[in-house]
Amino acid sequence: MLVIDASAATAACAKADGFKDLGEDLVAPPLMWSEVRSNLILDCRLVTVDGRLRRGADRLGLVVTPDEL
Repeated sequence: MLVIDASAATAACAKADGFKDLGEDLVAPPLMWSEVRSNLILDCRLVTVDGRLRRGADRLGLVVTPDEL
């Protein structure tokens, strides 16, 4: 299961089959970043195209870009 943030969803919406590229069951609840940590404990990854978020969360190993899938 993947949790996608708004930046990844926006990028996927720009392509006709953008969500298909993600290739997994997707979950996108309305979360604030402070709530994301508790949801990542559910053994899922957060997909983002936000490079700053990706770099900042690198040590967690749970935040990925669409290119890393």
